[in-house]
Amino acid sequence: MFNRTAEQEKELESYRTQKFRRFQNQSGAYFGNNDEQDGKLLTEEVESEDLGWTQGCERIAAALGLPNMDAFPPIPREELTKLSLSASENDTQTDAAKRNLNAIDASELTMPQVPDRKDIERFLLRAKKAALRSEYLGEAPAA
Repeated sequence: MFNRTAEQEKELESYRTQKFRRFQNQSGAYFGNNDEQDGKLLTEEVESEDLGWTQGCERIAAALGLPNMDAFPPIPREELTKLSLSASENDTQTDAAKRNLNAIDASELTMPQVPDRKDIERFLLRAKKAALRSEYLGEAPAA
């Protein structure tokens, strides 16, 4: 019952191979890489942002007890940029992105220190000692 014949193994492997190959050479459209090309997604996002903005303004006005306002302040927004995967248009996108990345200085970007084996052993020893102290002496564990 649990032993497969060579023919069954070959058939199972063939099915697995077919399933793998079916998804192996998919284009970028399959993974959603071309969604921004037609501009529909961008307009839907803008409409959704505007709806969220007006609903938020209405909630705030209701919470503050303000009279019904017909016109809320416009949503603060920079100019809309359509993303592109082509190399020629990536240069302008990179320049726009570089303007917004000046919040962190490059010298602040350092790798975190990873504790070595001795540090971990010291930490575990302290934790075990604190657990024993609290169990037998009734001391509160030290932070």
